[in-house]
Amino acid sequence: MELSNRVAGDALVSPNRNDVIWNESITPVDPVELQIPNTSLNDALTAALENRPELELNQVQKDINSIDEKFYKDQTKPQIDLIAGYTSTGVGGEQSRAFRPVFQTPCQVDPNSPACQAQQAALAELTGNPYSGIFSNKYPTYSVGVQFNLPLFGDKTAKAQLGRARVEGERLGTQREQIEQQIQVEVRNSIQLVRTAEARLRAAAIARENTAINRVTNQISVHEMQPGNLAGQSFDVVVANLTAEVLVDLMEKLAACMKPVGWIIVSGILNELSNDVERSAREAELEIIERQHSGEWTALVARRL
Repeated sequence: MELSNRVAGDALVSPNRNDVIWNESITPVDPVELQIPNTSLNDALTAALENRPELELNQVQKDINSIDEKFYKDQTKPQIDLIAGYTSTGVGGEQSRAFRPVFQTPCQVDPNSPACQAQQAALAELTGNPYSGIFSNKYPTYSVGVQFNLPLFGDKTAKAQLGRARVEGERLGTQREQIEQQIQVEVRNSIQLVRTAEARLRAAAIARENTAINRVTNQISVHEMQPGNLAGQSFDVVVANLTAEVLVDLMEKLAACMKPVGWIIVSGILNELSNDVERSAREAELEIIERQHSGEWTALVARRL
């Protein structure tokens, strides 16, 4: 990758390493495209709350707990059950060959008599395959009843489970509030980072344009970086053209880049927010020595105390 970049650089600039062009600074001329997402805080919060998986999981847990709470609440009430039953019985087998009646049977007296025929019919019902009697519904049994469950001292187990479900519901509600607050903080911080990055990029673009207008491109270098990247360096003059919110956040770091007798000029401040910037400057041990106003904008000049 490094070799490819080197070859590409030689082809684009000059293949001769001793060429004077290698000692010249290269100034970009392409315009900076500032296509910043135009998303309001309310829209961002709404989208985040609708698409965060932890909120969906919390809602599922709350739905399950709600069902449990309703079930345990019903368990604490008196219970009345309507009971119905149905059975079918089959009788089967074969006549014992070792059976010897003490008295004569009708069939022994007169095999053609009606009494003998009735005896044979009864034996046919009591012998044979028992499953045929079950499926033919020969001996059905029906039962209907009502069962009452009235605990004399209450169902303590159901009450305990109901109380636990209610406490769990409160815990899930508190958990959801905490998640929503955390999401709001994350969204606010993300939007602030976008706005801060926008301000830095816009400031760098404007500074580059101004250097070109004043024909000092070769004397001034423009970099997009955080003040923290300048740790250990100090300057006679520090100029910051940013929004008031960003200046308040960066005032201490900007002051750390000043020499003991250095100056700082801050601008891009709305008039109604100038007091906030002055307060942050005093907290950074800076003294405001000049204020200038132009329409709705304010610029401040300060030095170390």
